[in-house]
Amino acid sequence: CRNAVQALSVTPTSATQTTGAITQAIPDNDLTGITNTLAISGIPSYAVISGITVNFNISHNNDGDLNINLKAPNGSILNLVNRKGGTGNNFTNTTVSSAGTTTFASSSSPFTGTFAANAANNVGATGYKSNVAAFSSLYGTPNGNWTLVIDDEVAARAGTLTSWTITINYTSPITW
Repeated sequence: CRNAVQALSVTPTSATQTTGAITQAIPDNDLTGITNTLAISGIPSYAVISGITVNFNISHNNDGDLNINLKAPNGSILNLVNRKGGTGNNFTNTTVSSAGTTTFASSSSPFTGTFAANAANNVGATGYKSNVAAFSSLYGTPNGNWTLVIDDEVAARAGTLTSWTITINYTSPITW
């Protein structure tokens, strides 16, 4: 190999946690909302985070009532969905991704597919207001508790969180 150029490749890796099927009621017109936490572990401290995806299923007959935030282990909170969907029903296999480009505003319920985070600031459940505007602000501490926070801000309709999954994509630097 001396005096020769060698191709190196880095294999992307991911860590995923999921709730599986659950039935967690989202209280109607309650700014306290609900939280559901998944623990990520095993990502090396030297890893380079390249992306995060959050997939969820929510049964609700007025999507525009809901704020959905994600709290990272570093304490940063990103708004995923800020009261989008009007009177439409359900988030069905909805993915919010750091690589997402489709906006919720350009889509309609039921929301299915991959979207960009709304990233609204200072919205969400009491004690879990969003405080960052990009997924990259969540990358600093990948191992630990990741919390999905959902609150319903309008009276007359309640809903249910039926599952959620988080995937953190990363690479490990090559050392010699």
